[in-house]
Amino acid sequence: TAGEFFGEGNAVIWLAPEVDGVYWIVVEARDAYGGMARRTVPVSVSTGEPPKIDGLFVKGVNTDLLRKVGNDWMIYQGRTCSVTCAVIDEGAQLTYEWSADFGTIDADGAIATWTAPPARVAATIVVVVTDERGNQSSSSVLISVETCTCSF
Repeated sequence: TAGEFFGEGNAVIWLAPEVDGVYWIVVEARDAYGGMARRTVPVSVSTGEPPKIDGLFVKGVNTDLLRKVGNDWMIYQGRTCSVTCAVIDEGAQLTYEWSADFGTIDADGAIATWTAPPARVAATIVVVVTDERGNQSSSSVLISVETCTCSF
């Protein structure tokens, strides 16, 4: 593969080449008994800038049991909200990959609809935005699920 390695042992630095492409990093580990493990990892290199996420915007869907608390949000169990990912570079071809560690999420492009589970949890909703060259940015929002309407 191309690029340069600096250091040795269990932690090294790889300086990527200046040419876009996929490069393979091969890691070998040996123990004192002669055993060896080998792993090959592909790394995508791109000279372009990743998409710039301006923010995630949360809005209740048919509910008023949603409120902002500092930088995070709180919602009542079983309720639904939409999360919109605003990207500064609107002209680029972008793909959005949404995930949530609790609840259910349904997404179409820059907008996801998330339904809170029927339990008190702190759910993190994550979006990864990828441009046509493979450059990525991510953002997340924390939404606490409450089981008592007295919290609102």
